[in-house]
Amino acid sequence: MSARTVKASVLLDTDCTTIVVRRRLVRDEQLTGEFRYYRMLDGTVRRAAVAVVDIETPFISGKLPCLCIDTCDVIVANVSSTDSDEVGDFNAVTTRAKALAEGKPPRRHPLVVPRFRIYE
Repeated sequence: MSARTVKASVLLDTDCTTIVVRRRLVRDEQLTGEFRYYRMLDGTVRRAAVAVVDIETPFISGKLPCLCIDTCDVIVANVSSTDSDEVGDFNAVTTRAKALAEGKPPRRHPLVVPRFRIYE
């Protein structure tokens, strides 16, 4: 992904409803002067500046409105507009039904996911 002509890490979050960019990757002239409220996973509501940033990722590309939040470099949400008709098939997980349809054996051990907290 390119933001401010630098490489940045991109997180695809299918539960997110907007695009998020780390504030230090946004130039002051890209800020719109608007602010939007957003809800975190823990239910808290916060306010973030809005910027229009030229983004290029495998998931979405174009000049897009983004929230400036310092959680990750870039978070791409479930958005439907892209500059390209070519959007890859990206899967974070394979469901049991899909694995069976593909002829793969079921997993014998459950996936262990670490628990963590994010503090600001």
